[in-house]
Amino acid sequence: DWMINDDDLFIGSDKSGNLYIKYSFWTLSYKPDQWTNEIKIFNEIQESLGELDDTTRYIRSAIGSLVICDQGIPTTIDQLLDFIGSNYYDEKRLFHLGCWMSSGKRSTQPDWQRSMAHIEKVLVNFLRGMSINDQINQLDGFMEGFIQRFYSWFPSRGNLEELQKLLLNRILESFPYLTHGIDNFKKMMKDVFEIGGKGWIIDEQIRKLEDLPPITGIKWLEVQEYLKSINDPKKKQRFQIICYITGDFFLSGLSTCHHNLFRFLESILYKIGTM
Repeated sequence: DWMINDDDLFIGSDKSGNLYIKYSFWTLSYKPDQWTNEIKIFNEIQESLGELDDTTRYIRSAIGSLVICDQGIPTTIDQLLDFIGSNYYDEKRLFHLGCWMSSGKRSTQPDWQRSMAHIEKVLVNFLRGMSINDQINQLDGFMEGFIQRFYSWFPSRGNLEELQKLLLNRILESFPYLTHGIDNFKKMMKDVFEIGGKGWIIDEQIRKLEDLPPITGIKWLEVQEYLKSINDPKKKQRFQIICYITGDFFLSGLSTCHHNLFRFLESILYKIGTM
């Protein structure tokens, strides 16, 4: 569940006695002493408007969802301007605008689920020993570039290190989420990033193989701290790559609204293949 500190919430009621909770739309600027002049001006404008109708509230919430890294910009902004001008709001038609809020159901990455399913198939086929030519012949032509890059990074299936096999299988645990959408987010969290889940089972094998501390769901700050205690450069690199996949670094990029999801996965696969 999304948690916000009590200090960041403003609780009040409208003229009809309806309670409401206000929270900051300004990223990392929850408290008044952190507000810039621009934020103060916008807040004063909002307060002067009085009570807002539901459509306006929805549109304002959508505006608060915008993030700079949104891959849909400028289309998403054009759409919001259309909604503002027509005083019309349709969540099914609204693009999903970013990570902070849940506004919008429409993806700005068309066909991303099909692309993720193809990447999943490449990994599974590779682990089963399928050749690069068979992969290219079996999958859609647009995957040829990815397949060629993938096979250039990895040794043949028979020459994989045990750690490389485990890491590829660890990544595959997240693909049911990537190929079926965000509806099972809580199940994905339990399966992939919590103690007792499928991801944890593989993490324990990795941890014992590499003689590491617990790594399931490890925070990136904890990773940085532990790296200070490792003197061997190769072991340090291996630990970092492992935690790219088992901790919150991977979770932060494993978002269906992520503007760089495809390259994010490719960069991690490259690190595993060339470690």
